[in-house]
Amino acid sequence: MPIGIVDKSLSLTENLLEYINVQGHFLPQDLDLLKRACAFAEEHYANVVHPTTKPYNEYVSHVATLLIDLGANSVIVSAAVICLPPSASKQVLNDFKKEFKDEHELLELVNGVFRFNHLEWNNWSDYPGENEPEERREILRKMSL
Repeated sequence: MPIGIVDKSLSLTENLLEYINVQGHFLPQDLDLLKRACAFAEEHYANVVHPTTKPYNEYVSHVATLLIDLGANSVIVSAAVICLPPSASKQVLNDFKKEFKDEHELLELVNGVFRFNHLEWNNWSDYPGENEPEERREILRKMSL
């Protein structure tokens, strides 16, 4: 499978495992974490659409394959897979914390991104200049995506 290509007929788990088998990056214990992350994402985000208008699982599959190509470890790839979309409910966050309670590095990474995704986007109204607040919001929105 070429870099970053996602087979839309396969599940998130199938896509990543097929890609990893071709690349040969991870040990069996690393694959276990990634399989659990994929199962979590498939269960919780199956009907979520990413702001890029792609299905969320398709988007994270693409991001994960790019990270694998860059040599990221299984914790980073797993965090990308289960990183909570901005629309995620508190229940999803609670489910995530229960499911991965022993994966401290993963919890820290995902919680950091979750906090970043919930920044207030309209709190720059005090800045001078007609276009500055909108420009700042647009820059932060792009950074988040």
